[in-house]
Amino acid sequence: MGRWMVKKSWLVASLCGVLVSHMSPIHLSAAEREPRASKMTLQVDPEPPAGSGGMSTRVLIRPVLAGLDGIRGDALDSLYGALVARINQTLGDVLQAGTERPVFSSFVRIMEANNLTPPQAVEQMRLTRARNRAQRGASSTAPTSAINPTLASRFLAFTGEVASGQNAQAVADLITAQLGAELVASPIAVAPANGDPPLPNDPKFGDQWGLHNIGQTVQGFTGVPDQDIDAPEGWEISEGRPEVVIAVTDSGIAYNVPDIQTGIWLNHPELTDGGVLPEGLDADGDGVVDNDEFLAFTGGYNNAFAMAPFNNGVDDDDNGYVDDFLGWDLIDDLPQCGVGFCCHINEDCDEPDNNPIDSIQAGHGTILSSIIRMEKNNGLRGAGVAPGVKLMAVRCGYGGADGISYAYHTTIGDGVLYAYQMGADVILIGNSQPKTSETGPAIELAYQDGVVIVASVGNDFSSEPYYPAAWNLTNSNMWVIGVGAINPDGTKRPSSNYGDWVDIAAPGGLIYRLRPANMEGYSSGTSPAAAHVAGVAAAVIGLNPDLTNEDVINIVLDSASPFLPSQTFPLGSGVVNLHQALTNTPLPPCTSADIDDNGAVDVNDLVTVILAWGQGPGSEADVNGDGIVNVNDLVALIIAWGSCP
Repeated sequence: MGRWMVKKSWLVASLCGVLVSHMSPIHLSAAEREPRASKMTLQVDPEPPAGSGGMSTRVLIRPVLAGLDGIRGDALDSLYGALVARINQTLGDVLQAGTERPVFSSFVRIMEANNLTPPQAVEQMRLTRARNRAQRGASSTAPTSAINPTLASRFLAFTGEVASGQNAQAVADLITAQLGAELVASPIAVAPANGDPPLPNDPKFGDQWGLHNIGQTVQGFTGVPDQDIDAPEGWEISEGRPEVVIAVTDSGIAYNVPDIQTGIWLNHPELTDGGVLPEGLDADGDGVVDNDEFLAFTGGYNNAFAMAPFNNGVDDDDNGYVDDFLGWDLIDDLPQCGVGFCCHINEDCDEPDNNPIDSIQAGHGTILSSIIRMEKNNGLRGAGVAPGVKLMAVRCGYGGADGISYAYHTTIGDGVLYAYQMGADVILIGNSQPKTSETGPAIELAYQDGVVIVASVGNDFSSEPYYPAAWNLTNSNMWVIGVGAINPDGTKRPSSNYGDWVDIAAPGGLIYRLRPANMEGYSSGTSPAAAHVAGVAAAVIGLNPDLTNEDVINIVLDSASPFLPSQTFPLGSGVVNLHQALTNTPLPPCTSADIDDNGAVDVNDLVTVILAWGQGPGSEADVNGDGIVNVNDLVALIIAWGSCP
């Protein structure tokens, strides 16, 4: 794997994480102290235009939340629309989409132009006033004492146009009556004064205790703060990279689900006709077709199956799979019936093909995919563990007539081989069984060639080893990360298998996830837990692609958080922790010219080259790798001079 430049960024997102579902307000732990707030108050009133005689077509909405003082100008584009959308989601179409407008547009303009928080914008206005007064010789020019701390966020009031046929007073009363004075709110995506990382604006993030556990109640189960993977802290380091691919060898992926569709792996050679991309497909001309470009060109993944060259009947990359531009469906000639574990009559179970889409009857692969890579900060649903990675769809399972997802291990083995051949960095297997698994030879090949394999340990409350999860270097020639499951309170998920053969645990109880047809809900088990670990492993690889798979496994296991005393079952090294794993990942040198790996090409590296002048192959000062330290290395060093990005 090549080296990639790693760049940290502080992600400040919009305030569209406001949840308006009917649930109890989230109580924040001590770790979430001021200035965060657990509730938002909405003041909603009709706004009659001047001279209208009291008739109104708009409502005035004043969001009141102390944490708003931390939101920045670059987050305001979606602030108003997102809040209106959340109101409409609960109350119906009482407001017209897209007609919301800030009341104090001049204030918003200052925030957006300079990327300021509300208090900073107020202060800038005060300083501008003082400067202007000074220029005209006014007697008093300096700002007076500090303003009321709640004043700044009050400038974020906005108006919404009521829907056709609606009465503004009735709409205002409806919002107040249905939502009450308090809206349940995830801690919003701002940078609080205590240094906590920003949280995404996705409305269901507050239910994703596995990513950020503040003791919230999810589906009636109250968690214990910090029994999570520390995702927001980890995202400060990396959200994963699109060059890293996780193969989901499962029931396929519902690639049309909006929160997943931008993360689907594309097989680039199969997008071409004789090696040439269709005109207009690579819209930005960078030589790489990303998901947005593909979706814009085709109008949707489903349309691509009727378009050349994507479905032209030619095996463009000579891998043995014709037109596998989205992955592969390996299900082959399974019997269909109306009852039992045979293939559901509405499932595609006749022969392998190039459409690895998941179905409503199954859904298991989409559940795992959404846990890994729901798009973050788009205000739709939730967030994934590693929202920057790509997902390879490999359909090995199917929906049974009894409503349960099944997979034969021989088919999973075929899926592992496909994923291995197509360059997957991580392979996720959400299925283990209490005997040796037919996947063995395929997994051993993939492991020996550097792939990280993650598998669920099973859900039978058993201490008997289940495979492939139980394979490690003491009992085989491969190491599969076997993952058990914990609940929001840090205890073992009751059904989770356990034993000294389990490597690590992860959140696996009441995990918010998506299903085909854009359905949402909650799932429990060791498969959702394994999806968390696969995402963490992929993020580690993205941070340093020079690591071996054994390096990655050791980092993931050694970085686990310790179990609570209440968790007494053997579930491996602890609870997987994204932040600690990324913190413990050594960064690769940004360039071979940074000889001493201090993050900069500087005088120290220059001295090293001079002192090693004339040395032959193997010298650390051979910057360009030509076998001798000479003037060419000096030139390469000068070109790379400066701090690494």
